[in-house]
Amino acid sequence: MRADLARDLSAWQDEWDATLDLADLASSGFTSDEAERRFDERDWELARRVRREVPDDWDVSYFSCISDTEVDIAST
Repeated sequence: MRADLARDLSAWQDEWDATLDLADLASSGFTSDEAERRFDERDWELARRVRREVPDDWDVSYFSCISDTEVDIAST
């Protein structure tokens, strides 16, 4: 995996972790609907980047926090 993608995935994970309150899961979440939408868009972009870097026979998907569904990323 390219270093820039690994770095971006790590930053994305850090952002997700910052939304979690393990002591009170009910209070976990994004600061706004806009922040959640931007995060979901980054999910999609990162999944597409991963798809381009891994072999075609690998399954790549992401979970959309907006639609509450798993989205498969097809190889091109």
